[in-house]
Amino acid sequence: DNGKLVRQGYVPGHTDHVHVAAGPKTLSRLDGRAADFGLRVSSADRPGAVTSSGNTSFHAVGKARDYAGSAKQMAAFAQYVARLYGVQR
Repeated sequence: DNGKLVRQGYVPGHTDHVHVAAGPKTLSRLDGRAADFGLRVSSADRPGAVTSSGNTSFHAVGKARDYAGSAKQMAAFAQYVARLYGVQR
């Protein structure tokens, strides 16, 4: 949620995927790990993408990915990413 840690629940608009914002090398590594969890990249770079606030989207500049799969797969992957980067609740 705009860089703030979300204590529980979902960020609006992100219930059907796990959104990860990071650098391109990190995202490349996470693409492989997501596949291990059975997820697919549901969106990668979207040139020209703009957020609802009018800012350039992280997707547009290669700094975000959305990963989709079953609720169980996405929950496991989200927990993995949270542990990996020290944002575990």
